[in-house]
Amino acid sequence: MIVLNSTDVIRVVTGSAVTVDVVAFFHDVVTDARTPLRQLTAITTAATTTVVAAPSGQTSKREVSGIVIRNTHASSSNLVTVQLYDGSTAYQLHSKTLVAGASVTYTPDNGWGPVDLTIGAISTDTITESTAGAGVTVDGLLIKDAGIVSTAASGWTHSTAGNLVFDNQLVTGATYFTLGTDTSATEFAVRNNSETRMFLLTGDGALTISTTAASTWTHATAGDLTFDNTFATGSTIFVCGTDTTATDFQVQNDSAVAILTVTPESASGGTVSAQGLVAKSVTAAAITTTRTLTAADSGGVFSVAKTSAYAITLPTPAQGITFKFMALDTGAFAVTISDGSAHLFGQIQEAGTTPIAMTGTTLSMVATQAVGDWLFFQGIDATHYLVTGSSITASKFTIA
Repeated sequence: MIVLNSTDVIRVVTGSAVTVDVVAFFHDVVTDARTPLRQLTAITTAATTTVVAAPSGQTSKREVSGIVIRNTHASSSNLVTVQLYDGSTAYQLHSKTLVAGASVTYTPDNGWGPVDLTIGAISTDTITESTAGAGVTVDGLLIKDAGIVSTAASGWTHSTAGNLVFDNQLVTGATYFTLGTDTSATEFAVRNNSETRMFLLTGDGALTISTTAASTWTHATAGDLTFDNTFATGSTIFVCGTDTTATDFQVQNDSAVAILTVTPESASGGTVSAQGLVAKSVTAAAITTTRTLTAADSGGVFSVAKTSAYAITLPTPAQGITFKFMALDTGAFAVTISDGSAHLFGQIQEAGTTPIAMTGTTLSMVATQAVGDWLFFQGIDATHYLVTGSSITASKFTIA
């Protein structure tokens, strides 16, 4: 029990201008007479406020039998400190931050009891564990060491319209979903609200993504749908399934029309044929002036205008890249084709002559060619282009 002498008071120091009510119960004792009293205090500012006054008279004492301090604000917290002040020195009895709606009570039997949090809502910036390392448990959910652990089987529920997002916003690090300490739990499933499995991840080293029925990957917004293996080594592989008769891989437009079909020679592989595949250069097919081609232009078929003299530069040869050129007119100018090095090898058939060896650095489509004269360059390796071609009349190609 707190006993006050003639100069003693109990006072409350509030840390902010958040409303606090204090109700104090006590007895004044004079000789053998005990008089029950109370003191009611409403605090609205950040201040030091007397909540139990000193007893009157030199011979009386005041026995404090109970104090209730409640934060009555709707949303804000307040740091509340209780002091016994003897007229010259303040002695701290208790200190606690009360969240909105919370209260703390003093009784002689229990002292300053725990904070009463039996309120409709808590509004606070920080909840700190009382015992170091124990964490904080809220209705079976343990928040500890920057992790959240359910103490029983549970589900995360997003009860309003919108997205349920798990987002790791750190610059480094990953977002992980762990299947638990049970090593037999090897599947991760996404289910709809009828508990029907829509998506299944299984993996043991390698990762497999599967669904329980025919499914579609949909990209619902404008932009590219990208499958990207970002590792320095390894491939991005699309598998047609465990059915060995599923031998076609198709790219379809949004009307389900196949715009590209890739078919292997047999279910076990072999030569692959692609139906509907047209290779085109990334730059314009019509060449009328100086042009430098790149490997991205491979597969292009180019028309060559002879209305002026200019040069066409090829990229360094590489296996599989191809370029084809056709004379578009009978202009009186020569157009040269080269990659700048002696990488040209092969032969050209000109009308009325035996095949002409084409070995050197620069090949020229000379003046007055016939429309339809053509050249084809195929990369063999980093130092060889295989050159073939044909002219309708003789002496329309030279090489140096």
